[in-house]
Amino acid sequence: AKDGTGVAYYYVSFDDVYMDVDPAAYQKINIVSAVASAIPESLNVPENTFDGDLLNRWAAENDAWIIWELDDIYEFDKVLLSFWKGNLRTTVFEIYVSKDNVNWELAFQGNAAGNTEALEVFNLNGVYEAKYVKYNGHGNNLNGWNSIQEVYIPKLLQDFTDITDHWAQNDINQMRLLNLIKGKSSTVFDPDSNITVAEFISLISRCMDLECAEYKNAFKDVSSADWFALDVQALYDAGLIPNVLAKDGYLNPNKFITREEMSVILANAYANYYTTPLAEVNLAKYSDFNEMTPDYCEYISKSIAARFLKGRGNNLFAPKATATRAEAAAILKRLYISKVTSPAYVG
Repeated sequence: AKDGTGVAYYYVSFDDVYMDVDPAAYQKINIVSAVASAIPESLNVPENTFDGDLLNRWAAENDAWIIWELDDIYEFDKVLLSFWKGNLRTTVFEIYVSKDNVNWELAFQGNAAGNTEALEVFNLNGVYEAKYVKYNGHGNNLNGWNSIQEVYIPKLLQDFTDITDHWAQNDINQMRLLNLIKGKSSTVFDPDSNITVAEFISLISRCMDLECAEYKNAFKDVSSADWFALDVQALYDAGLIPNVLAKDGYLNPNKFITREEMSVILANAYANYYTTPLAEVNLAKYSDFNEMTPDYCEYISKSIAARFLKGRGNNLFAPKATATRAEAAAILKRLYISKVTSPAYVG
């Protein structure tokens, strides 16, 4: 679309987008040690396989194995592996699992795709409970070498039982995989309950990878002892919490956040990733336009233009309505996509 000045605006709708989650973003199980049947190359040691670095590896020839010890017994149903030169050759292997490092059970038998050096997902034969994971390799289709750059074992997350067929089910599950949201318990998300100012700020901080080492008393009603203090300071330092949202120095962190209050944070979050001007939205098209706080109208317009927020139907925006946990998950997904598709994003 173009405005009267000839400036072009391009829109991407994030509604109903199914987002492929980067396997490396899964919540992972901590590996504490590794041993191998052989270490023929002094630099290519077993510890290289769980250091988070795809530029080094463990390597051994012919029939060779490596065993990873987890920090506890876990349930899991997949193992991710990255193979050196995995885009050029196919490695043949099995995966075994054990609780005691003595009794082993075959969990996978097959081969790598041979078309990627990235982490590749290998779905196991079922759900296993184990503390030890063993790779038993047989070389690759070009030579006898087994060369593993990285192993990644995702935590098995129990399904939330209260989001089945909920309109935000996909959004909630995808953000959970990225460890950006959590449930009230391992099986309960409580999608239709309200979310507080502090909880929403914490979600945005996590999504944007904002960090803060010290709370500097940014607000009168937030203390350094509050669990959300560092997230509040991080958003404040990044310019996401202007004075309009915390008049007289009070943030009111424990009150339920309204949709127009969310718009202030979201509009400023957009400005962290893009310099492109947003088209002005005619807010008067909403029948409840007169209920919008005048100081918030600019932010509401920008948040709608950025596709972070939209109306609630029946020609209503509902500016004073409190937001739900489901809405927060959907908004978080839109912000996350905006982040990873921005020109400034480097991963």
